[in-house]
Amino acid sequence: MLEKEDIPILDEIIEKLITTGKEVKYTQFSKHEYLYGLNKEKSRIKFQRLIDIISYYDCARIYKHGYFNTLYINQNTLNFKEKGGFRTLYDIQLSEKDKQSSKEVIIQKESKMTNWKYYSFWPLIICTVISTLIAIIQINESKTDQKSIEQLEERIVEMELKQSKQKNQTTDSSNHTISIKKASTQKAD
Repeated sequence: MLEKEDIPILDEIIEKLITTGKEVKYTQFSKHEYLYGLNKEKSRIKFQRLIDIISYYDCARIYKHGYFNTLYINQNTLNFKEKGGFRTLYDIQLSEKDKQSSKEVIIQKESKMTNWKYYSFWPLIICTVISTLIAIIQINESKTDQKSIEQLEERIVEMELKQSKQKNQTTDSSNHTISIKKASTQKAD
């Protein structure tokens, strides 16, 4: 992965390969500001990292001999430089990194939404089931209450009928008693 501070020296190495047409090795860049302030071992390791990057992008040929590697121009070096070199690669890397981070943000938001949906789904289902059960119970109770009311109304009607029959019988028997009394009074006259 390219780092911002690597770009100038990488492009400088490629430029030196193209302009001189000769080899490039550590000794030519040992006093470069990129390696300034590092001890000899650390600066060699850091320069070797640059060589590995150049090798990875196949923009120079590497000749390995002992501890030091030497770079030579190859068929891709000039074409690589014309396409913008490591600056362009770094810009592409940054844009891909931005795209990746925006995708990660989108995935995190979708994950949060999925979690929200999951955690809000079950309580809503439970509330729905409870509400449905309560509604069913109330409907059954109202049917039972309605049947009870109908039974009470039937009993009331039956009792009213009985009362009216008893009144009719009472009035009939009173009328019958009155007519007997009238008949007996008329016979006595």
